[in-house]
Amino acid sequence: MELRDGIFILLVMHTEQILVLCMSDAIQSSSLLNLEIIAKDASFYHGCSSNRECKCSNITGGILADCSALNLTKSPYFEEKVVSVNLSSNLFTYFPEEGYLPKKLKYLDLAKNKISKFSKGEVTPFSTPCNIMCQTIQMQTKSYYCPDKAFQELSSLQSLLIDGVKNVTFDKGFSTLSNLTFLTITGIVAKGIITREYFNNFPNLEYLDISATTEWRTFYNFSLFTFETGALQKLTKLQYLDISYHRRLHMCGFQNVTYDLPYTSIRILKANYLECERSVSTVLFVDDIKPLNSTELEELYLDGNNLEETDLDVPQYLPKSLNYFSARDNRWVVSKYAYYYIPGLTGIKTVDLSFQNEHQMSHSENSCSSSVKKILLQNNQLYSLTGPICNLTQLQYLDLSNNRAADITSYVFGSLIGLKHLRIDNNLLGYSNIFHHNSSASIFENQTNLMFLNMSSNRISTLFQNFLYMASKLKTVLLDHNLLTDWNISIHHMEYLMFIDISWNQILYLSGDGMNLLEKAFHLNITIDMAHNPFECSCDSMIFLKWLAMHRQYFKGFGNYSCIYLRKSINIFEANLHLKKDCYSYVGVIVSVTIGIIVFLGTICSMIIYRYRWKLRYWYYILKGEYGIDHDKTDGNFQFDAFVSYSEHDRWFPKDYMIDFLEKQKGLRLCIHHRDFIAGSAVAENITNAIHNSRKFVCILTNNFLESKWCMYEFNIALEDIVVSRQGKNSIIIVQLLRTDIRNIPREMRYIMNDDTYLDYPENEEDRIIFWESFERDLKF
Repeated sequence: MELRDGIFILLVMHTEQILVLCMSDAIQSSSLLNLEIIAKDASFYHGCSSNRECKCSNITGGILADCSALNLTKSPYFEEKVVSVNLSSNLFTYFPEEGYLPKKLKYLDLAKNKISKFSKGEVTPFSTPCNIMCQTIQMQTKSYYCPDKAFQELSSLQSLLIDGVKNVTFDKGFSTLSNLTFLTITGIVAKGIITREYFNNFPNLEYLDISATTEWRTFYNFSLFTFETGALQKLTKLQYLDISYHRRLHMCGFQNVTYDLPYTSIRILKANYLECERSVSTVLFVDDIKPLNSTELEELYLDGNNLEETDLDVPQYLPKSLNYFSARDNRWVVSKYAYYYIPGLTGIKTVDLSFQNEHQMSHSENSCSSSVKKILLQNNQLYSLTGPICNLTQLQYLDLSNNRAADITSYVFGSLIGLKHLRIDNNLLGYSNIFHHNSSASIFENQTNLMFLNMSSNRISTLFQNFLYMASKLKTVLLDHNLLTDWNISIHHMEYLMFIDISWNQILYLSGDGMNLLEKAFHLNITIDMAHNPFECSCDSMIFLKWLAMHRQYFKGFGNYSCIYLRKSINIFEANLHLKKDCYSYVGVIVSVTIGIIVFLGTICSMIIYRYRWKLRYWYYILKGEYGIDHDKTDGNFQFDAFVSYSEHDRWFPKDYMIDFLEKQKGLRLCIHHRDFIAGSAVAENITNAIHNSRKFVCILTNNFLESKWCMYEFNIALEDIVVSRQGKNSIIIVQLLRTDIRNIPREMRYIMNDDTYLDYPENEEDRIIFWESFERDLKF
């Protein structure tokens, strides 16, 4: 009996029963499923087989007999201790006959042989190890199938990799395989349809892979094209599903699949490349995704499906359990869809949206590509160039000139990677908002093969420096008849550049940066046309005109360049002579006077600021706002009776004595900075407002006080407060806590100590009673 060409067998036994896998010749001998070979040592046992060329080694549970690639046409005999036999890559034309294989066999590999028929006579498959075979029945139509009775006795089968050839069915015999959780169906494209009953006899499946294998992916006409709803509803334990690379299934087939998934335990769903590579763009609809909201899906893959847009409500129907989302190799555009509204996916951890539009660059066989190389769309009524223009990766010539396009997007030409000649002249693209921000640099980011670019007559007024950064093969750039006032584009990297036309623009003179950018390309022997620009003959343009004459060999028609001088048109050489005479005599004077004025004004301002520095600081913090301490006002609407200024080294005095005698015993309210300053406010602000809201300013004078910058800051602010707020009435009380060197005391403080009585803190405790009485009296006065 004959077998279908290309079908070979990988037979595996698990525990005491044999597992069977009908494999295609694409499966390598290394694909042996569930084979866990753990070599205990590297020794060989030459008594395991009747063929001495077979290699024998210890594995878990017995011996492995490796008889692969020995050009065998007949199986050798094996000892009973052999549990694994590798007969792959030989010349077998039928299965080993009864008696050759050991009774305890668990693993058998027959991949890459020439098996085309079974031995004569029908036997019960898999009834004993010696009768291992996948029965094949030859019908009149010459179609074949693996009958379910060939598998129904394999109750321990856990994993099955099988060809989904035409008329292969999975009838009730498969329902006995209660341990089967892992199913991969290769070559399912030959059948083309998944019916509602297709998986009915796999009640315990957890892993299902029906993706098109590598050898089928490039054959568009042989892919799965129908997936009926209900086909997955009985797979309640299903956790993993892969339906990728069936390009005739489309996103409609994806919707049929998602409809069934709420009945399963799905965790991972892969639906990659269901659309033809270069077919029209697709939209992800709510109905495609909505059923997933009733699942515990964790990973979703939608790569390469030509997705360009999505319904606005799609994100809210994705399950909260989703933590990984991949939509690589699609056509998402920057618009209101905002790349799938990823910010709305609160539970997601990883989003992969890389390689957008780059799927257009593939060159797989028999794909839905377009071989168009030239498109002419000039003289139409195109009001905007939005795009993206898809499916034209081989396009080399595109003419969009003489339309009325007033808008262009950064992705319109994104997929035209083969473009060499582009005309978009005689439009109104200068009105597009994109030319007012740096995203215009993305318009030609994929045009690495572009050689000719015509953007003349577009009312363009400015272009950013990286505008043509990726178009490194440009030879000709035409930007004439626009509104450019300077040159801003980097061109030094364009090693093939030959001609730039910026004639008939609004250039009065080029800036220093503009001249540098053009000069960096002079080594390319470039030609630049700047004719018919309204060049200015003035001292401001003198450097530009001199530069222009110096590099005249690079400028087309330079002899005709002119500018207006004293209402008369003169050439560039004459202009340089006149401007040299008119401008150089005044340059030194103008520069000197300008510098002198700036230095003078700066000096005056510095002197004024220094002279009134304390007053300025005082008013700054007073006007900044109220102090904000929530206390009752004292007499005279002061919040404190006294602000105490002291060095941190002398903190013991206000803390241990002043608070006790003046606050607790006499009922006065003191402002102690370590206690009463407002947290979060600047120190200078706290000081100014506290002094302003205190009746008196108490200075605890020590050498430490004189050395503290903050103490001296407080003293100077108190002086300003006397002048500004107290009409010159002194409110400063100086308490000399320890003897200080008179030479270190500031002049202003010495004036106060000379004109007003200051207090000395007595060393004798008996005299301190009088000190505190005097101190209290002075604070209340």
